[in-house]
Parts: sequence; C-alpha cells; structure tokens
Amino acid sequence: DGDTKLVIGIFMSPLDVHYNRAPLSARIDFIRRHPTLHGNAHMGTMHWRTIFNLAPHYAGSVHIVQNERVVTRFIGNYQGEAFAFYVVQIGARTVNGIDSYYRPGEQVERGLTFGMIRIGSQVDLVVPWRTGLDVRVQPGDRVRAGETILIR
Repeated sequence: DGDTKLVIGIFMSPLDVHYNRAPLSARIDFIRRHPTLHGNAHMGTMHWRTIFNLAPHYAGSVHIVQNERVVTRFIGNYQGEAFAFYVVQIGARTVNGIDSYYRPGEQVERGLTFGMIRIGSQVDLVVPWRTGLDVRVQPGDRVRAGETILIR
C-alpha cells in the first residue's frame, strides 16, 4: 500500500518454541500460503549472524523469500485507529508444515496462539509505521513466546 513499514524478524532455532502468538487483538483478514520455490533453504547464515550479532542479521538469507511461508493479514486497532499488519511464518529446511489455527473473519486476542511452524523457522511481523509506535525490541534481542512484548 506504499506506506513505510517496520519489520521485526524473529529467528527461531530448533530449540525454541514454534507456536506463534497474535501481537495485538485483531480479526484475520486473509491467510495466503506460498509453497517453496526450489526447496526450503537452510537458515544457517541468519543463525550464525544472529549468534555473533553481525548486522544486518538477514544478510545472505535467501530463505526469507524462497522457503515455504504463510502470510496472515490481521486488522486490529492501535491507539484508536484501524491498524492492518502482517505476520509471515517462514519454514526452515526441516519444516514439516505451517499450521494456522484460525480462519479469515475470525477474531484472535492478543497473546493467543494463532499458528505454529513445525521445527526451526522464522516469523516476521510487518506493521505500518506510525508516529508514536512503541517498539519494545531491538536487533539481536532474544524474545520469549507469550512473554516478550514487541510493540505497544
């Protein structure tokens, strides 16, 4: 839609929790599945860049656009205004599927699990930039499922 976006990428190792939670209360507008283009690529480049805090963490990470992924568009409310945002679930080389627990038109409350990625993966939160957007994480931060607040 042409507006400036903020992308918060959350890399998950095979040891992390792979349930994905709604960052805000919202209605699911659509869910689009994108199959892998040429087989799921390994996420090792991002893994090592994250461990050693080499910016940008996403450099050389073809998995972001090549791997199986599911894009979910949510429509909620932020600071009294309509707020559409996306969550992109990206599968790793070893992924056995990406699950969505809700359907378009259904409401999901902030913090509830709306889907999962089976084994190592990445989740990107894409939100429109707004003056006063309170981003609570920085590059390299470790987040915890159901505990870390990304934006407020």
